[in-house]
Amino acid sequence: MVVIPSNGSLEQNGHLLTGIIFGLISGLSYSGTIMTVNHLKNDYSGTAQLFWSTFISLIILVPFASNVPEAILLPNLPILVMFGLMTTAFASLLYLNSASKINAQTVSVLALLEPVSGIIFGFFFLHEPIILKTVQGCIFILFGACILVWDYRTVQTYGMKGPFVSFQTALKRRLLNIPRITFMLLSGRF
Repeated sequence: MVVIPSNGSLEQNGHLLTGIIFGLISGLSYSGTIMTVNHLKNDYSGTAQLFWSTFISLIILVPFASNVPEAILLPNLPILVMFGLMTTAFASLLYLNSASKINAQTVSVLALLEPVSGIIFGFFFLHEPIILKTVQGCIFILFGACILVWDYRTVQTYGMKGPFVSFQTALKRRLLNIPRITFMLLSGRF
């Protein structure tokens, strides 16, 4: 619902299917990043991991920098520097330092907030339209993230009134009743 908001048709925009394929490949490689960071967190700090990954990326991508004409590069250089500092340096440093302190499953659940925040930032800063299906997709993403992190341990952490079972137990016992859970959340029984 977030990716294909135009009545589910891939034919309206010739680049949409290519973008979706690249997005899927990006998601798969992102999971490799999470596993690599989790594997290296005992030996390297988040800052060291960021330095070496950025350095290797720089070596690989430097040949492509010569393809940009100087007339285009110079006026856009301040924006590119800000883009590099905010999205690459600052965000990656926060991500890698947090990933070195928590497990890979939690990092991937927190990464689910990325597409939702991208849609919100796109709306506010780039004035991209948000339609109902996009909002529905964002709600599904956020609800899925809640399901993934919500288990019996949250009862003690947040002082919820029991009884409460984990999502896995609810599936096994066929206790998962979304309307009932929604009613209990809205009425304050949790």
